[in-house]
Amino acid sequence: MNRFVTGSIALTSLSLALLCTPTSAQASSWHTSAIPAKLRGRWYARNNHSQGVRIHKHTIRYSGEKSTRVKWRYVGHKSYRFKSTHSSDLIHLKY
Repeated sequence: MNRFVTGSIALTSLSLALLCTPTSAQASSWHTSAIPAKLRGRWYARNNHSQGVRIHKHTIRYSGEKSTRVKWRYVGHKSYRFKSTHSSDLIHLKY
């Protein structure tokens, strides 16, 4: 009986410790800071090389359109997402 009580108290305290640990900061939050230098430059579409984007420090310029300011976030596995601050345009970029 004593082992059962001690084991249940230990298990309860362990489960409470796991539930109460603070979560880490979201690394995948949207950033308005400068786009990482390794992503800047000219990027072409995979299926149509005449379509592409030009990525600058804070803006993205689609081929044949005006530049637009963007927010970016790291998704994981060398993948980034960009979205326009003025509209719902979304680009997925993997380098």
